[in-house]
Amino acid sequence: MENTLIIKRTHLSFDEEQFQFLNERSDHPIEDGYIFSRLIKDHSELASLLAELQKGLGISDQFSQDVLSEWPEDRFAQHRLVLMFSDERSGSNTLTLEKAETVDDRICLSISRQRGLTMDMAYLFLFYETEDCSAERSEVQITTLQSFF
Repeated sequence: MENTLIIKRTHLSFDEEQFQFLNERSDHPIEDGYIFSRLIKDHSELASLLAELQKGLGISDQFSQDVLSEWPEDRFAQHRLVLMFSDERSGSNTLTLEKAETVDDRICLSISRQRGLTMDMAYLFLFYETEDCSAERSEVQITTLQSFF
């Protein structure tokens, strides 16, 4: 399996209420560079989480349907999916997966951020598929490496 992130941009209204909503559902608290992440073990769990995100964040039904069709039930037979969310201060930020490892019962991802020049917010859902089915939860940290300017 390639060591890559799949990134999907979406539109939503995001404030403290939505932050709390995500924090309550994250495998790891959203703090100190850690972002929302959730390890998904099967298609029904993915469908359930997406339904919650539609109600709590206002993601579109089309977005949910696209994600569900990209990860059908049979794909979970030998894979797990880490679903993440990051609100980026610039739509031109570049996110790169630097490291993925399983530690105890966690899939730990390390992502680097290179800041862009634009001042447009970007709301990104990131997906990481792993063949390691031993993990029970996720932990994802983003570190800013450098700026373009």
